[in-house]
Amino acid sequence: NGASRFKIGLLGPEHTRSDGYKSSSSRGMNAAGYVTGTSTRYDGGSSELGTSSWLFDGVTTTEIGLIGPEHTRTDGYRQSEAEYLNEAGHVAGFSSRYHGGSESLGRSVWFYDGASTINIGLTGPEHTRNDGYQHSEIWVYAPLDNEGRVAGLSHRFSDNPFVGYSTWLFNGTANVE
Repeated sequence: NGASRFKIGLLGPEHTRSDGYKSSSSRGMNAAGYVTGTSTRYDGGSSELGTSSWLFDGVTTTEIGLIGPEHTRTDGYRQSEAEYLNEAGHVAGFSSRYHGGSESLGRSVWFYDGASTINIGLTGPEHTRNDGYQHSEIWVYAPLDNEGRVAGLSHRFSDNPFVGYSTWLFNGTANVE
């Protein structure tokens, strides 16, 4: 804020190694002073369990991203990355998919609107391989505007083979194919 320093990032036990080591890094900041970043996760000992995404709003650091069973490996590993922050404090990023298993099943793209995180990539049958794999990406040339719109693409499948991409637009509320 120009006059004070704040310790930001996720600082609790899930993000602290057994010897007290913590690692957080910022990814972006907007004119309102919101900061987004990632913090390394640990297993209660010294083994890393991926990263968590967060947003600091000038007062509070909040964990964001998709963190449920679909995005957690059997050993508890999760990988979530906040990639884009707009002036309204909205964040877009991705989380790796595991669906409770140990193998990667692609990645989901998400949007944080200040209250909740929602999956914004295409996930229907046309965009799901027969083993459950789904992969969406944010289009790097138009990632997240100040209205909360996000453009991206999702892989398409026919049974198992990859058969191209679908482009989508998230309009701040819903996907538009």
